[in-house]
Amino acid sequence: MCLWTRSTVEDMIALNIVVAIIPGGDSDRWCPELGQQLSDLVLRHQVHNCGHYCLVNGQCRFKFPKAASEEITFFDQEANVFVYQRGPDDGRINPYNEDLLRFGQCNMDLQYSVGDKAKHYLCKYTTKGGLVLSGTVMGAGAESTVSIVYKQLGMMDIVYDILGHHLHRVSTSALFLPTDTPETRMQVLRMARQLQVLGADSTDLFMDDKFKKYNTYCVLRVNIHLWVMT
Repeated sequence: MCLWTRSTVEDMIALNIVVAIIPGGDSDRWCPELGQQLSDLVLRHQVHNCGHYCLVNGQCRFKFPKAASEEITFFDQEANVFVYQRGPDDGRINPYNEDLLRFGQCNMDLQYSVGDKAKHYLCKYTTKGGLVLSGTVMGAGAESTVSIVYKQLGMMDIVYDILGHHLHRVSTSALFLPTDTPETRMQVLRMARQLQVLGADSTDLFMDDKFKKYNTYCVLRVNIHLWVMT
C-alpha cells in the first residue's frame, strides 16, 4: 500500500516517522500504559520470523536479522537502502509507524523510497494483481460440475472497497505474441465495410496485429513527448 504525504523523506526522518525498535514500556512518559501497549503491539505484529516464503538456501532474502545501528535513519548509498536505527535486540523488527500500528493493530513493513527505486516500487504495487485460486468440484454428471474461484484481496483492493471506489480491471494480464516470421504469420482481413472504403491501390487489407499496434503506440508517445518538450 502506498501512503502519500506532504513531507519529504528528510522531513519524516527528522520527525522519526518510521522506526524499527522495540519500545520500552515507559516509552510514553506522559502515559506509561500507552507505552506498554505499543511495546506489546510491536512484539505481537512486527517481529519477522523467517519461513519458507523468505528463506533461500538457508538465508533470509530480506536480510533478517538486521545489524544494530546507533545512527538515526540514513540512506546507505552502496546498498541502495535506508538503514533504520536499531538496538541489539531489534534485529527482527519490521519498520513501522507508531500511530498506524496503534490504529491498524496489524503487521506492516514501512519503507522510505526515493529516486528510481520509488518509481519501480510505486509501479509494482499499484499494478500488482490479486492472488486467485480456482478449483473444480466434479460430480456424477455434467450438471453437477461446479467451479469455485477464491480471490485473495490485497491491501489496495480492500482500501478501494472500504472507500466505495470501483476497480475497473486489473492492470496485469497475459499477452501471447506470435513468434513466427512476418512472411509466414497469419493475418486477418479487415471487415467488409472497411475494405469497401479503401482505395483501389491500397495494400492496407489486414487488421493490425499486436506488434503494429505497439509500434504505433510508441510513435504516438514519442510525438507527445516532443510536443511537451517544445
